[in-house]
Amino acid sequence: MRIVVIIVLFCPVLLAGNTCTDANGLIDYVSIYNIESRPKDYRPENNAAEYYQKAISLFVEAPDEIRNENLKVWPADLPDEKAQIIKQWIKRNDPALAHLSASAEKPFLWMERTSSDGSVLGILMPELAKMRNLADLLCYKAKLAAIEGKFNEAAEEICAVYKIGEHYTEPVTMVEQAVGTGFKSYAIETALTIMGEVKTTKKDRELLFDSLKKHIKEENFQPDIMVLRLIALDCLQRMYVLNEESRRILSETEARRQLAMLNLHAQGLVMLSGISAGEHYKSDFTGISYQQAEDLLLGGLEDLKKVTVLDAWQINEMINTENSVLQKIQKAHPVLNTLALTAVNIKLAAYERLRAQVYCLKIINAVLDFRETTGQLPVNSDELKNVSLLQKIPIDPFSGKKMKYERVNDDFTVYSYDIDFDDDNGKSRAFGDFMFGGQDGDLVVWPAKKLEDAAFKRK
Repeated sequence: MRIVVIIVLFCPVLLAGNTCTDANGLIDYVSIYNIESRPKDYRPENNAAEYYQKAISLFVEAPDEIRNENLKVWPADLPDEKAQIIKQWIKRNDPALAHLSASAEKPFLWMERTSSDGSVLGILMPELAKMRNLADLLCYKAKLAAIEGKFNEAAEEICAVYKIGEHYTEPVTMVEQAVGTGFKSYAIETALTIMGEVKTTKKDRELLFDSLKKHIKEENFQPDIMVLRLIALDCLQRMYVLNEESRRILSETEARRQLAMLNLHAQGLVMLSGISAGEHYKSDFTGISYQQAEDLLLGGLEDLKKVTVLDAWQINEMINTENSVLQKIQKAHPVLNTLALTAVNIKLAAYERLRAQVYCLKIINAVLDFRETTGQLPVNSDELKNVSLLQKIPIDPFSGKKMKYERVNDDFTVYSYDIDFDDDNGKSRAFGDFMFGGQDGDLVVWPAKKLEDAAFKRK
């Protein structure tokens, strides 16, 4: 059986004294996850984990007066009393933030993970809540620095948050990937909010944009599905009972319990990313052997890799085309259906939206440079290319067309079609539509104030 091959491949790299199976004969995929997620050229001195853990241990919780305060707002919009309390809170957290900034200088983050129940779905990530708080503080510090005209300091804080996001989107769990992509978006949103709220010169924007650009990887953003493979194999072995013929008899009750847990996990990821794309297919476990299920899952995940490299608009066509590659993947097995939905949702709601923001940021920076030089706004985005402020007009991953730029009175708007895949004329997505099934609205990246409001509502 193929499962034996997997044991042979992984057992030699486990630490001496450890075994690949637990007392119930189940393969320890959590240990395999820790091995596969660890960088091949691992060196302790290059690992950011120690700095993250130190930052988390030093973190001081917010005082009661501001515990529920939204740090995404512009500092000047807060009452003076609360703004002062936040400044004092940041001061108390300076030691923690110093360690967090130092972590951004390390090439990778790797932490050995444990599980609440021995399964891959039960892997614990206890530090993520505090990491969000620390990222909030760094972005707020960036805004305070920009208000004082210290754009170099602001750029350092923003870049640190983006780099933290990069650490959390390396081969790690899908939850971490969703959170990490959120950190990257938050860094870009903070830079844009500063550019919208503070009068900046081309030199100021170069500090903000060029520093951030060094960290942005321009290739197609896509989720790493290494963990999905381990989840698939782990769920599969728990769906079958062991006997002398080795995993031949399907446990119907346990199979449905595992699928329910997997769907719950996927639903949590949907809540993190904000949308749900595609549909669930009816579960059918009848007459399928362990080997057949394993072949379907591993083959389907290989096909899924090819899907996740596509642009959002191409994936949307697959979702809506009967018997497309994506639909065939989903119909192959109920576990594969849920894993496909998970990967597609993270791809569309997190990675592709981040890519749209990156492309919009380029246009916005070029427009502001154009206005500073000429005293007016460009008629269209092609004019930016004609004067060499843009080498090419970025393509919206949600439409396959040029990113939208329009002059609006004395200002301008830049936006993506977003997850409804049509042009809503720069109308920002409403909170209720975003979270509860409606998909009307665009991803408005400029004006920045609109972006800030939308970001707050999304959270």
